[in-house]
Parts: sequence; C-alpha cells; structure tokens
Amino acid sequence: MTSKFAKAIRCAKLIGKYLCFYPVVSPRETWHFLQTIGDAILRFDSTQRLSRASGCKEIIKSITLLDLFPEIENQFLNIMPRNEHDDGGMLLHELVVLCAICKYLQPKRVFEFGTFKGNSTLHLALNSPDGCEIFTIDLPPRSRKCTRYLIEIGPITGEPFTVGELYHGSTIEFKIKQLYGDSADFDYSQFQHCMDLVFVDGNHQYDNVKSDSENAFNMLSAQGKVIWHDHTNLPEHAGVVKYLNELSNCMQLFKIAGTCLVIAWPGGKVDHDH
Repeated sequence: MTSKFAKAIRCAKLIGKYLCFYPVVSPRETWHFLQTIGDAILRFDSTQRLSRASGCKEIIKSITLLDLFPEIENQFLNIMPRNEHDDGGMLLHELVVLCAICKYLQPKRVFEFGTFKGNSTLHLALNSPDGCEIFTIDLPPRSRKCTRYLIEIGPITGEPFTVGELYHGSTIEFKIKQLYGDSADFDYSQFQHCMDLVFVDGNHQYDNVKSDSENAFNMLSAQGKVIWHDHTNLPEHAGVVKYLNELSNCMQLFKIAGTCLVIAWPGGKVDHDH
C-alpha cells in the first residue's frame, strides 16, 4: 500500500511540475507533454470505437501460398537486407511473400497505395520485369493532414520520414513513379484497366480502405490481382478487417497463411492456369 501511495505522490508531483512550473520556464516541453497525453487519449478512444464497430472477427479463409500459386517456391528473389524494422512497414516474411507473388506474376504495371518509406515499393521494383512500371501514391509531405477521411492514429503517426526514402538513389529507381495526393481524391483515370498487381497499404480507416480498394478494382487488367496488407486483430487495423469481411460476401478472398496479407480472386475460384 505504501509503495502504491508513494508512486501516486511522485506522479502528482510530476504532473504538478509540468502544469505549474514548467509552463513558465519551458513552454515547449510543456506543450509536448500535453500533446503526448492528448494523443494517447485520442488513440485509445479511436481504437475502442473501431474495435466495437467492426468486431475484428476474421472470416476470410486462410490458404497457403503454394495452393494459390503452384511452384512459386522456385522463384529467385531479390531482398535488400536492413538492420532495423520500421513501425508501419512489412515484416520480413511478409515482404518475401509479396516479392514472390510479384516475381511469379511478372506484372507489366504495378500500383501501390501507401508508399511510406518505400520499402515495399523498392522490393516490388526489384522483383518485377525490367520493363515494369511501378506507381506508388502517398500524401504530400507538406499537407499530410489535409485529407478527405480521418487519418488513423497508429504507430507511424507523427513519425518523421521522407516518402520513398528507401528506394531513392537505388539502381531501380527509374522503374518507380512517385505520386502525391490524397488517395481518396486522386484522379486515377489514366490507370484504368491496366494494372497487373495492386497493393493496398495506405490509411487503415474503413472509409479509406473502401475507397482505395474500389479504385484498385477499377485499375485491374483482365488477370490483375489485388493484395491488402494489415488484416490483423489489432484495433488500428479494424477498418481493414471490416471492409474485407464485407467484401468477402461478394468476392472470393484468401488470407495468405502465416501473414496478414489478403488477396482477391475475382473469378471466385483458384485458377491454376498461370
């Protein structure tokens, strides 16, 4: 009891220091302290509402990569080693799966929603044919808060980064076309019915996932495939789960076993004629 009381006293003194003394001598630190508390409260509220709204129940069938793409294990992949993992980026084994699918499909044109630092963009370029064009869209650096839909409160919120920094200066940068804009308002007319692979990994809020996905389907070529990232039970991914659960009622979707990747099979069945 004494230990808990002492901790409470120390917390009270710390808060009192920031609210009474620090505003006078260090206004910047005070503002950062209050902003951190405010962000934590907003994130908790947002994730609770999202979780209640969707239920986060996964109803999409899981399937192995080999069942989807026979002999895909024979692909030789190009993977760039890195020393650290970024919050918001892909885990290595998921990146390998994405690279394998790209190498297997041999797409001529690829579109990506959500560039972030460009790790997945880089690897799509590394594992696609020499003549492949990679289009990737992210918010303009100077207007990241000017969006149609609310931006998720997740692990990368507020993290400083340069869009596409990981592919900048690489030998395959010439294959990549960086687009800037709000994906919900962007004009995709030049990309209709010509993409062989679309990767959806942008804002995870339900409305944005729905908008990006509908635009993705309008881009697909006859044999094109759509892949989504972050189909998990984490509260910040509830919008992804909710939308894909709804979509699974009218389209065949598969979750790739051992990953949080979901792939659309518009034909309604797995066709092994590649």
